[in-house]
Amino acid sequence: MAKIETDEDIINRKKIEILPALINMKGLLSHHIASFDHLVGVELKKILINDSNREIKSSIDPDIVIRYTNIRVLNPQEIVAKGQQPKKITPHECRLRDLTYRGDMIVDVEYTTRDKTRKVCTETDIKIGTIPIMLKSQSCNLHGKRKEDIVQMRECVLDPGGYFIIKGVEKVCLVQEQQSKNRVIIEADDHGNILAHVQSKTHYSISKCSVTFRKGKVVMTHRSFTEDIPVVILLKALGLESDQHIAQHIGSGPEVEKVLFACFEHAAKHGVVNQNDALAFIGERRKENAWEVDDGNATNKQQVIKSKADRAADFLASVLLCHIREGEVQRDWNFRHKALYVCYMVRRMIEATKDSTLLDERDFYGNKRFETTGTLMALLFEDLLKQFNRVVKTAMDQQLSKKDATKPFSVKQLMESKAEVIQNGMQMAVSSGRWELKRFNMSRQGITQVLSRLSYIACLGMMTRLASSFEKTRKVSGPRSLQPSQWGMVCPCDTPEGESCGLVKNFALLSQVTLDLDDFLVRSAMHNLGVEEIDTVSPAEFLMHHTVFLNGTLIGIHRYPNRLTRGIRALRRSGRLHPHVSVYSQSKQKSVHLGCDGGRIVRLYLVVNDGKLVVTPEHLDQLRDGKRTINDFLAEGIVEFVDVNEGNDCLIAVYPKDITIHTTHMEVEPLSMLGVVAGIIPYPHHNQSARNTFQSAMGKQALGGIAYNQQIRVDTVLLLGVYPQRPLCRSKAMNITNYEKLGAGINAIVCVMSYSGYDIEDAQIYNRSSLDRGYGRCIVLRKHEIELQKQPNGQFDIVLPSDSTDPRFKYLNNDGIISKGAPVKQFDVLVNKFQPVPGGNPKATPLVFKYPQTAIVDHVVITPPGDSERSHDVEQKIKVVTREVRPPEPGDKFSSRHGQKGVVGLITDGTNLPFNEKGMTPDMIMNPHGFPSRMTVGKLIELVSGKRGVIEGRFGDGTAFAGDSVDGIGSALVQSGFNYQGKDVFYSGITGELMPAYVFFGPIYYQRLKHMVTDKMHARAGGPRSLLTRQPTEGRARSGGLRVGEMERDCMVGYGAAMLLNERLLKSSDIFTADVCSHCGHLGFKGYCPYCHAKGTISKVNMPYAFKLLLQEMQGMGISTRLVLDDIN
Repeated sequence: MAKIETDEDIINRKKIEILPALINMKGLLSHHIASFDHLVGVELKKILINDSNREIKSSIDPDIVIRYTNIRVLNPQEIVAKGQQPKKITPHECRLRDLTYRGDMIVDVEYTTRDKTRKVCTETDIKIGTIPIMLKSQSCNLHGKRKEDIVQMRECVLDPGGYFIIKGVEKVCLVQEQQSKNRVIIEADDHGNILAHVQSKTHYSISKCSVTFRKGKVVMTHRSFTEDIPVVILLKALGLESDQHIAQHIGSGPEVEKVLFACFEHAAKHGVVNQNDALAFIGERRKENAWEVDDGNATNKQQVIKSKADRAADFLASVLLCHIREGEVQRDWNFRHKALYVCYMVRRMIEATKDSTLLDERDFYGNKRFETTGTLMALLFEDLLKQFNRVVKTAMDQQLSKKDATKPFSVKQLMESKAEVIQNGMQMAVSSGRWELKRFNMSRQGITQVLSRLSYIACLGMMTRLASSFEKTRKVSGPRSLQPSQWGMVCPCDTPEGESCGLVKNFALLSQVTLDLDDFLVRSAMHNLGVEEIDTVSPAEFLMHHTVFLNGTLIGIHRYPNRLTRGIRALRRSGRLHPHVSVYSQSKQKSVHLGCDGGRIVRLYLVVNDGKLVVTPEHLDQLRDGKRTINDFLAEGIVEFVDVNEGNDCLIAVYPKDITIHTTHMEVEPLSMLGVVAGIIPYPHHNQSARNTFQSAMGKQALGGIAYNQQIRVDTVLLLGVYPQRPLCRSKAMNITNYEKLGAGINAIVCVMSYSGYDIEDAQIYNRSSLDRGYGRCIVLRKHEIELQKQPNGQFDIVLPSDSTDPRFKYLNNDGIISKGAPVKQFDVLVNKFQPVPGGNPKATPLVFKYPQTAIVDHVVITPPGDSERSHDVEQKIKVVTREVRPPEPGDKFSSRHGQKGVVGLITDGTNLPFNEKGMTPDMIMNPHGFPSRMTVGKLIELVSGKRGVIEGRFGDGTAFAGDSVDGIGSALVQSGFNYQGKDVFYSGITGELMPAYVFFGPIYYQRLKHMVTDKMHARAGGPRSLLTRQPTEGRARSGGLRVGEMERDCMVGYGAAMLLNERLLKSSDIFTADVCSHCGHLGFKGYCPYCHAKGTISKVNMPYAFKLLLQEMQGMGISTRLVLDDIN
C-alpha cells in the first residue's frame, strides 16, 4: 500500500524551490552587485554632502564658496571627440580594445559669484571624474536587458557579473574579513590580564582604546596618552564628578568594591576632585598632534590659544570613543553617554575576572564584519574627493589671487580640468589592488585580483571568495580552524591547501552580506517599544535593567528585554523593519543588542511558530508558479534572515522531524551550508572531509565551457574542453549555479581493477579508441599581441606584405597579417611589422609564434589603442589568437569529483582492454588501491547511481545530505538484471579468458585538469646564458638550465664524484679562461700584466666567470685580491 504523504513530507520535498527563487531575485553574487548599487545610489551622495566634504571655500576670498548639491553616475559610454555623439559601450568591446568599463560621475553645485553682488548661482552636469562600473549592476549597460539583447551585445547570458574591466582585464574585488568596529570585546592578554577594548570608527577617524588592570587599579589606555589614565579620573573628566555616582554606575559587590576602592584612592592621591582637575590631569599626559603644536606657535593675533585642559576636552569630544553621539558632543559638551559606556566596559571587565566564560572569542563570526566592494570603494572615493577638493581649492585660489582677472571665473571649467584626480585614483586602485587611504593611514594590498577564467565554476568560486586580513605566514591555528559560528555562512569544504588554509574561505549558497541601513526607523521602533533614553536614567536603573545597544552605541535601558526582542522581531516579520535588522539579548551581561549596520553575514531560514512551520505547501506552489516572491514571504513572516549573533538565540531544526515546541527556525535546505564549488560534488557526506577540500581546489582547474562567448573572447590563454557533458549523477545545487549548461568534465566508463603495472600510485590506463572519439580532448587558445607605435621621429610602425620565399612568411596575407585558419609552427611570422628608420630602410620587428607545438590561427582582431598610459603613442593593436587541440597524453592530469586525482599512465588499444558480456570495453581503468585509504565512498555510490541512470535513462541524484539511497539504487539495478553492487563479469582482452573475479564497472564523471605534460616538460643541452654572470638562464620560459644546488652538490661530495662535480659546476656552467700573473697574482690581459708591466709572467687559469667577476667587483671597492699559483708538476 502506498504511503500517504503528509504536509510535512510535501514541504520537505518542495522547500528546495526557495533556493532558486532567492538566487533569481538576489543573484548568486548579491554581496558584490547589491553593495555596488548601494554605493552608486546612496553612499556617493552621503559622502558628497557630508559636512567635511560639501564645501570648497577659498582662502583668498572666504565669501566665494563652491557647494555640492547632487551626484549621479552615468552608464559607460565610448570616449569620443568634441561635437560627436557618444554611444554606449559594451563590456565585450572593452575586453577586446583594452578599455576600462567606466561611467562618468556628474555633480551639481551652487557657488557664489566673484562680482560685488555675491549672488548664488547653480551649475549642473559637471564631470568630476569616472568610476569603474561593475558588470550587471544598475549602472551597467547589461542591466535589465533580455537574453536576446545580451546575446546581441556578444555577452554570455550565464556570466554572473560582479567584476570590473580595467584596461581590458577582468578584476574582482574580494570581500575582506575584518574585526568588528564599535563593539566592546573582552579578552585576556598573554599574561592573563583581562582587558576590554573597543575600536571606534566614524567617517573621519579610527580610534582604539582599552580599559585594563595595572597593579590592581583600572586604567584607560589610548595611543594619544603618554601614560595610562586612571579610569576614575577619566570618568570625572567625562562629567561623573561624584565618587558615589561612579560607584553606583559601575556596580556593587565585594569584588567591584575592592577594585573601585583602589581606583578612588589613586585619584585622590593625584588631587583630582572635579571635572576641571581631571581635564588638566589628562591634558598634561596627552601627546599633542603636529597641527596643535603649530597652532600654539602661531603668531596670528586672532588665534585663540587653548589651554591643555581645553584641548583635553576637545580630545574627549572628538577622538575618544568617537562613535558615540558623533558630531553632537562638540555642540553641547555632554559627555554622559561616553561616561556610561566606560562604566559598562569597566563593569564587564570586572565580571570577566571572576567568570572566564564571559570572555569574548576573537574568531567568533558575530564579531566579524565583511567589507564588500561598495564599502571599499566608498572609502576610496571619500579619500579621493578630499584630494580633489584640495586641488580645486588651490587652483581657485590661484585664479582669485590675480588682480587683473580678465577671464570670467568658470566653476565648470575649473572642476573638469582636475577630473583626473578621481579618475586615475579609482582606476589605479582597482587595477593594482592597492588601497591607500591618507585619512586612516591605511595601506592594504591585494584587495582586487584578476578574475580566474579557467572554467565557469572557477569564475563563480572566485566571486564568492572571502579574504582574511590575517598574516598568512603566521602559523596560528585559531583563525584557520573551522568555527562553529561559520555554520551555514561559510562553506566548510572550500579553502586552499597550504599557507592560506583556513584564511581564504568561500561563502555558502544562502549567505548574504548586509548593507548599511538608516537607523532612524529602528530607533523609533525601539523607543516605541519602551526603551528609556540614557540621559533620563538613574544609576540604580542603569545597573538593574538591561542596557540596550544599537550598532554598538549605548542607547538606553529596557525593563523587559524579552518584550523588546519579540516586538522588534514582529515588526521585522511584518515588513515594517528591514529584513536585515537583527536583535539578540545576552542575559548574563544584561544587555540587548540591535544591529542594522553593514558587513554582517546573514542567512535565510524558515520561521517556526509554536512547533509548526509557518510555510504551507500552497505557499511553495505559489512561489513555483511565480505568484509570490521571496519578498512576499519575508513580509508575511514565512522566512527571515538571521545573522550569527541572533542565531545564538535561536533553536534551529535541520529537518521537519527535529521540530519541537521550542524550535524557532528550520533550515531551508541542508545542502545550502556548502559553497558554489563544493555543491557540485555528489554524495559529499559519504567522503572523508579532506577529499571534498581537494575537489574544491581541483574543480576550479577542470577544463570545460567558460562562457557562451568563449569562441570570440581574446584572453591571454584560454583552456576549453572540447566535449563537455552533463554529469549523470547530479546535485540539486547545480540548479542554482547553471553548472550543467557549462559543464567541465565527461562521463567516463570506468573499470575498477588492477591492470599491468602502469596504474600504480593513482595512474590510470586509457583506451585509445575513446581518446580518438574525443574523450578528454581540450583546446588551447593563445593571444599574440603587437602594437603599431609612434617612433621618436613622429612616424608610426607599419605592416607590410612579405616578398620573401622563406616558409616562415608563407601564410601572410597581402596586408602583412597572417590568414585565419593558417597552420603555424615555431618561429613563423604572424604580423610582418617594420619600424621606420630615418634616412634608411625600415627595420623588421615582426610578431613571431614562439611555441614549439604547431597551432592554427583561430581569429585576428585589429583595434584602435586602448586605455593604457601610452595610448596616444599607439596607432593600432593587432591581436592574433591561435588554436591548438590537445588529446590526452601520458602524464596529463585527470580527477573525479571526489579529490581522486591521477595521471595518464598508459594509453593502450581497445583490443587489449578487458570486455564484458556485451562486448563493452571501459574508457579507463582505475586501480582499486585508490579507495581504502582515501575513504571516498561517495565515488562508489556515484558509479552505481550513474549506472542506474544510464540503464533507466534518468539522472541520478547525489545531493548532499539527501539524494538517492544506495538501497534504492541497488534494487533498481537488480530489477534491470544487473548485480546489486554494480559488479560485472569481464573477460581478458589479451587472452579472452573469463576473469576470476567480478569487476566494479560503471560511469564516473571525470574532469581533465589544466596541468599538462606539454606545458611542463623541459630539458636543455645548450642554450641562452645570463649577460652578467654568463651562467645558464633560469626557468622553462627562457629555456633555462636545471640548477645543481647546494644539496645536490653535497650528495656528489658524499659520493666522492669529483669529476662529475667539476663538470656540473664549472664546465657546463660558466667556465672562463683568465690570464693571471704568477708574479703579482692580479688578472692580466692578452698575455700582459698591467701591474708588473711584464709579458712573460702570465699563466692561463680556468675559473668560473662569476669568480672573475667577484675579483673585479672587489677591486672596484678597493680590495686587492691576489691569486697564488702553483706549478701543476
